[in-house]
Amino acid sequence: MLVESWSFGRTLVTGTYGDFRKTRAVSSLLTGVCRLDFVSWSSVAYGQRMVLDALPAEYIGTLTASTQEVERPVISRGPFGTKVVATVTGGTLVGPKINASLLPGVAAGDWVTMLGDGAFSLDVRLSFRTDDDADIYVTYTGFAKPNGDGTSSIRTAPRFETGDERYAWLNGLFCVAIGATNDEGVTYEIYSI
Repeated sequence: MLVESWSFGRTLVTGTYGDFRKTRAVSSLLTGVCRLDFVSWSSVAYGQRMVLDALPAEYIGTLTASTQEVERPVISRGPFGTKVVATVTGGTLVGPKINASLLPGVAAGDWVTMLGDGAFSLDVRLSFRTDDDADIYVTYTGFAKPNGDGTSSIRTAPRFETGDERYAWLNGLFCVAIGATNDEGVTYEIYSI
């Protein structure tokens, strides 16, 4: 169902999800597409391409993670690049249907591979506990590129796992996240698409 549309040099179309800022952020992930065509799944199956300016997205929450409080081992010039292990010492995942914190003392981290020109790839594992005692495991990979201000812009694809029926809705989501590094670690906004 089409609710709102705006124009930013290309048409941005949103569904029933989120506010303008969050919808625009998701659209910035999508480049190189020029129009929105509504087609049925049957026409896609017969070889027609569905072209989108934006994907319908639902805001899941904001993830913050602290990584600055411990020493980071650096494995330089290995056969697969320079590796940096960033231990995650705290964090939260807060959204409309979830309020969770990282479990203290449980292993959580980001296994970073340094790429050229200050860019890096991520490989993250985190364990959250919600305010109503559900445990949720989150993993994601992604890429970061440096900004001019000493921070880095990050794009990831989080995946959630839980056995708790109250949060089983997370298990089947395909998510994307946009975020940035900061003085304490990282902050992401996560969307289901």
